[in-house]
Amino acid sequence: MSEEVVDGDGHCYATPMRRQDLSTGGTFRGQAAPPVPLDGPKGVEDDKETAKQRLQRLIRDFAHDAVSPGIGIEAQCETLASAPTAVQDGTLEATLRMDRRLSRVEIWPLGTSEGTLQDREPLFKLPLQQVSAIVKRTISDEDIAEAGSSPSRFSNSRATSTLVITRQTGVHDQQPELRVTFDNSIARDRAYTCLRIFQMSVDQTSHEVENSNHAEGEADTREGREDGGASADTIAEP
Repeated sequence: MSEEVVDGDGHCYATPMRRQDLSTGGTFRGQAAPPVPLDGPKGVEDDKETAKQRLQRLIRDFAHDAVSPGIGIEAQCETLASAPTAVQDGTLEATLRMDRRLSRVEIWPLGTSEGTLQDREPLFKLPLQQVSAIVKRTISDEDIAEAGSSPSRFSNSRATSTLVITRQTGVHDQQPELRVTFDNSIARDRAYTCLRIFQMSVDQTSHEVENSNHAEGEADTREGREDGGASADTIAEP
């Protein structure tokens, strides 16, 4: 296709029409307009909903495994040194469990089944309310040597599959670290995500209870003063 151009002397010329000049539908200089999703904003909402569902399924599956039957791990903590199967630094193959309220981490002997838990105590238990930090950790050659462990016990996948759970300072006058090593980094990341969510949930519930008790205490104090009875000193601690 061509177009006619007339110069200043009145001569007429036929020139090819540039393809970009024929573009329509909001294009400019041959550039295509940005694609618009066929489903519009709804597609973004669907992606968010799908991510939420994936997270809910992740939490549900981990909670099921942690409560029963438990998750096979390698645990290391100073307080585990007295366990029959532990090495000197408190390292042993064990089972990670949680209580049904998902508020406490428990370490049980390896192979312990749900039917044998009754009237028994875990080797180690740590309420999430007493946890100050949950962090991912990579096991180095120095860590293996310091622990006196055989390098063969730590495959490449397990060396990058450790969580460190730290108790708050001042709780029971100690701050032991519980190191939990999973079979692979995927299992470690799943546990990290879920334990952090459970910890935040426990903290939020604790704050709500404290605020509720504080409000009830203030109401009781005002009532007691009006009646000439109980004072703030006689109100039970929450």
